[in-house]
Amino acid sequence: MRTDSFNEMARRAAEHVNKDFSICGQDTKTYLFAALALELGSDEETMREALSDGGHNGITLFRNR
Repeated sequence: MRTDSFNEMARRAAEHVNKDFSICGQDTKTYLFAALALELGSDEETMREALSDGGHNGITLFRNR
């Protein structure tokens, strides 16, 4: 599924997560693939493929202070 539309969704997802995390103020935050898919008009499997090498249900970001 590595097409231009997939790459565009991956870019949008990364921008969305990075922007949200930069303003949330939390030291850690988990983003569920299903929730991201709903927010960005995609499907859960596409989010998983775009943002993860391993799978599971989401990704967790940690702020390095």
